Amino acid sequence: MPSPSPPVWGRESYLSELQQLEAAAQTILAPIEEGMSDYERLRVVHDGFIDWGDYGDMVGADAGNIRGALLNRRAVCEGFARAAVYLCQHAGLRCIYVTGQLRTSSVNDTWGNHAWNYVQLDGKWYLMDLTTDGGFPGICGYSAFLRGQNYFDENYRLTSTDGVDSNLGGVYAELPALASADYDAGTTGLQTSATASHTATSMHKPAKVLHGHRVRVGRFDIDGRW
Repeated sequence: MPSPSPPVWGRESYLSELQQLEAAAQTILAPIEEGMSDYERLRVVHDGFIDWGDYGDMVGADAGNIRGALLNRRAVCEGFARAAVYLCQHAGLRCIYVTGQLRTSSVNDTWGNHAWNYVQLDGKWYLMDLTTDGGFPGICGYSAFLRGQNYFDENYRLTSTDGVDSNLGGVYAELPALASADYDAGTTGLQTSATASHTATSMHKPAKVLHGHRVRVGRFDIDGRW
């Protein structure tokens, strides 16, 4: 029996998918209102996507792109980070895609390949990691939301486990420097504590999350990606 023919990818299907992506973005960003600050709009991006997507489909063809993250609503870190760029562009925010490693255990000092974002607020750049903060429907943490260089130095590297820095020589001539300290959200209720900001276990099991507080949340897959 002959194998089925692969699907035809034409102009109509391409435009249809663009419309679906646009509709997903509009749904996620619906809470944005005129007059909101950049911080408030970024919170909509962060919280809205985490409520929208789930971490999974590690071997799927779309696991690392926005089709998986926004249409299938299941992706790995690459898909989460690319979706963040797409949503931030729609929200009028500056956001870039960054790759390297994440510390997966502070006890054993183990690291895994990972993707996350840098976002700009008030003229400074901060780290934002939707995979660490979410990946589970209805759960939203802030342990990796608007963090500065000090947090990065403890938990991230710009090189892969093979020692390669894939961020340079392509889209970026150089990455922007992160702010030295975490973003000060003032009276928004987002708080950092020494115990809540980075509580690492060997597998980073899901933690109970209280909105408005930084709690470590994430998932480490069998391929060493977050």
